[in-house]
Amino acid sequence: MYLCEHCQQQIAANTPAYSITVQTRNATYPKRSQANWRYVKRQIKYFDDKGGEGFETVKNLTVCPSCYKQLS
Repeated sequence: MYLCEHCQQQIAANTPAYSITVQTRNATYPKRSQANWRYVKRQIKYFDDKGGEGFETVKNLTVCPSCYKQLS
């Protein structure tokens, strides 16, 4: 049992819950030196992470199947 965050109805047990992303934001990730490692010829070798840009989820809603059909 769970509460749908869109229609505020209590949903019966064994009913699937769906997650919808409502809000995202841009994110910039800095360069990290020696962040990753790998075995190369039986030795640990460190590699840099170049960073970059992407998106982060700000808010998700857990909704019932009927609300999921309406919103998507």
